[in-house]
Amino acid sequence: MEGLKDSFAEVTEALTEAERTRELALADSRKVIRLSKNVIHAIHVGTSCEGPRKEMEALLSSLLGHVSDDMRYSGPVADAMMEASEAEILYDVAFGNPIRSYMELGITPQSWVMGLTDAIGELRRMVVTALMDGRRSDAERLFSAMEDMSEELLMLDVPDAVVPVRRKQDVARGIVEKTRSDMLGSMHRF
Repeated sequence: MEGLKDSFAEVTEALTEAERTRELALADSRKVIRLSKNVIHAIHVGTSCEGPRKEMEALLSSLLGHVSDDMRYSGPVADAMMEASEAEILYDVAFGNPIRSYMELGITPQSWVMGLTDAIGELRRMVVTALMDGRRSDAERLFSAMEDMSEELLMLDVPDAVVPVRRKQDVARGIVEKTRSDMLGSMHRF
């Protein structure tokens, strides 16, 4: 058939490039996730997170510059954006900065929402640590942010096909209530 060999040569070249892009995206996504965890850990233990954070931001930006739009909404790239979002939101709250939007972070709205839900759990760890260390005002500030984030999150009503957040909404509600109980309990100890 005329043109069949040429068409297959073009298809082979395009699919080879798609596979190369996918493999790079998988590797870079894993690196972004690892760096996100490093940022979160540094925030929790009180060490500088600026190095891993800048590296995470640069790698994520590079990754997103090389993948197609459809790769951003599922799989490893979406996971990388979600983890980076969690780290960035936790960073903003921990250091008293306004929480940046998904547009400011350059990620999808779905990844931002999922990162926000996970940041609530990380904030609980910070609140409990602050209470144990006798830093009541820090605990109150962090808990207030948790409540605000949870309140907005619980108002979100979208199908799971758009963003699978319903289960995480329930988890966030439980985390906030348990933390509220811890906050009230700590008042009676002091």
